[in-house]
Amino acid sequence: METDNRFKNAAQNIAQQEVCIIRDIHRFPVYNKDMTLQHLALVMDYNGTARAIYDTREVQFKPNDLAVVLPNHLLRPIDSSEDYNALLMLISHEFVQEMKQHTLTHDYMKYHSAPSCRLTDKQAQELTTFINALEIVSRKNTDEMPHRHEVLLYLVDALFELINSFRRDQDMTHWQPRERAVFNTFCDLLATHHRQLHNVADYAAMLHLSPKYFSSVIQKVIGVTAGDWIDEYLITQIKKTLTTRYTMTVQQVAFDFGFDEAASFCRFFKRKTGMTPTQYRKKT
Repeated sequence: METDNRFKNAAQNIAQQEVCIIRDIHRFPVYNKDMTLQHLALVMDYNGTARAIYDTREVQFKPNDLAVVLPNHLLRPIDSSEDYNALLMLISHEFVQEMKQHTLTHDYMKYHSAPSCRLTDKQAQELTTFINALEIVSRKNTDEMPHRHEVLLYLVDALFELINSFRRDQDMTHWQPRERAVFNTFCDLLATHHRQLHNVADYAAMLHLSPKYFSSVIQKVIGVTAGDWIDEYLITQIKKTLTTRYTMTVQQVAFDFGFDEAASFCRFFKRKTGMTPTQYRKKT
């Protein structure tokens, strides 16, 4: 109950506070339910283990693991051990947008392919020390620190530079920078436009690539076709809507996700899940 209250308080205050840090988290607020965060979340595991679905893939979380959950991406916590203990940092969506405009571009912030990375004991200690200093500033008000906002911008930027150095040391991926950039941008576009755009050609055009080349990059990076990735992401979002927005009819859900008619929506859903939207809603 205490953890739930701290999550609620953070969600209510994050817009004004900009950066919120919650320590000694022993459980997720919900399990086996999809969460879509509006803000950027950084999670540091100090003890115990946890499992979650990030977008469409399962990720394991162990001691000294650092994870970044990007805004508008799906997170479904599965379970956590009894001795789980983690730190959560929430960074408001507006703050992240400003950070992108006024500070460095952090390609390694793109945790689409590797939502978490393992730190050494020394790296974990360095990161914790930095977060402790950042927390001091985040708790100040403008009367105590007139330039609090600007100081936070520089500190959060420096924090991700530190994280970037850890990830570079680990050589997290063998992809070429161009391939990584294409996949990262595609994931951001999909999170934003999945309700309107369902075709590979649409995303290829937004990336100024040919559909053939775009598809080959996605296939190389994640081992599935771009079309399958789009469909899986879309189905996951549709399932969430069907099971959380009960007042919406199937037809309304279909229109909400860019289908011209309920019949084509139902055919798509049944082809991917083996049941109709109505059957799925009743079952869950």
